[in-house]
Amino acid sequence: MTRKRYLANIVFLLMLTACYNSNDLYHHAEVISSKGWDRNQTLYFQDSLSWNAPETFHFEIELRHTNLFPYKSLWLYIRTTCSDNTSRLDSINWPLAEPSGRWIGSGWGSLYYLSQQLPDLTIQKTIGKRWFQIEIQHGLKDQTLNGIEDIGVHLYSDPAKK
Repeated sequence: MTRKRYLANIVFLLMLTACYNSNDLYHHAEVISSKGWDRNQTLYFQDSLSWNAPETFHFEIELRHTNLFPYKSLWLYIRTTCSDNTSRLDSINWPLAEPSGRWIGSGWGSLYYLSQQLPDLTIQKTIGKRWFQIEIQHGLKDQTLNGIEDIGVHLYSDPAKK
């Protein structure tokens, strides 16, 4: 791993911990190989929920990419499966750049951060443990997609509804 990438990952982890919120139910990112994101590679995010977690919570996808990303948008396929036997498939065409080519999002140098709100996620309370599994794949034509540093999932509740 190059020194620049190592430092970028350290900064990202510090940002995650600085942004920690007691309403966070789940917050995790998967780092993409420096060789790129293979079209057949699925990213998995899964966890169980505490007994007192709300039934409905906000669902957000987070992305860090470099200016080596070759497109103005990113197609993602997101499959969510839950312990209450519900599942859903979200497909999003996520704009990462303006029509002029200027990158959207916050960042410095060649690294940019964005988040995309998805419809809220509901997992009914049951007698057993509640859990979720989220699978993410890219839907672009490239066999290996370059310029993506990491993809994260953030599930959180409203402070007023706790």
